[in-house]
Amino acid sequence: MTTKTEPITISLESIEADFELISYRWFTGKWCPAITRKDDDTYQIRVLMSRITRGADVTDKYDYFELGADGVVTKSPRGYARTYNKLRVRDIDEAVARFAVEDPSVPPMRF
Repeated sequence: MTTKTEPITISLESIEADFELISYRWFTGKWCPAITRKDDDTYQIRVLMSRITRGADVTDKYDYFELGADGVVTKSPRGYARTYNKLRVRDIDEAVARFAVEDPSVPPMRF
């Protein structure tokens, strides 16, 4: 009989140490936090993968962590699956609340 082992639990700080979490304000003014709870009670964490600056124009490229309803990482950015998949983020609910607060210093996206 096989026994199911519990996933290793980490704090969101472990992800923040390796990635910059990115919130943004859509050009219509809608706030898009870096960490969200989706309608199916799963979570998504948006991280910055690259930033290209050409004069005054800045282009950001994002990737995402996908977490199950229990906080276990099910998908991580390309190249990081071995590091993060199947780990549980213990403070994901607190992080959702922290990032839900709109940051007035974040300018709206430009086109």
